Amino acid sequence: MKGRLFLTLIALLTFSSQVIPDSQVRESQIELVASLITKLQTNVAPERAAIISESVVSTCLKYQLDPKIFVAIIDTESDFRQGMVSYTGDLSLVQINPAIWNREFARMKHELIDAKKLQVSESYAIDRMGEILSILKTRYSSEDGKWFARYHSRTKKFKNLYHSKVESRLNLLAYL
Repeated sequence: MKGRLFLTLIALLTFSSQVIPDSQVRESQIELVASLITKLQTNVAPERAAIISESVVSTCLKYQLDPKIFVAIIDTESDFRQGMVSYTGDLSLVQINPAIWNREFARMKHELIDAKKLQVSESYAIDRMGEILSILKTRYSSEDGKWFARYHSRTKKFKNLYHSKVESRLNLLAYL
């Protein structure tokens, strides 16, 4: 009798549980990422954070990346300021250097980065960042837990310094 009751209970729980549609899961991810952005950078308006978040979530799904790494890197690189231009030629909120990455993209026969589009389109910039992080993850994640720090530099000294900056933001995100 107890065995049958247990099986009945399991069957009820299995068949009565609701399946959450993918669109609701995606929407909750967008809201979560937007809240992380506004908590890290209080100067980013919630509306803009939502727009950035939508691009981040879409890109992370496309390239199978962790949105928290994305948010931490963008915060480290530019504090979410789209108009950033570094003295080394890195552009936009994601701080990509088209000259450096276009050499690699040409070698790999990938679409080259459009520097002008990178500066005006946050969604384009975020997608190209996703492509770069995907390449780095594929190449280095099995041997290097700091693979995402190669986004900034390949040299050990600068990679480790950058990793500590990104890691401090990831630790902060874990508590938000």
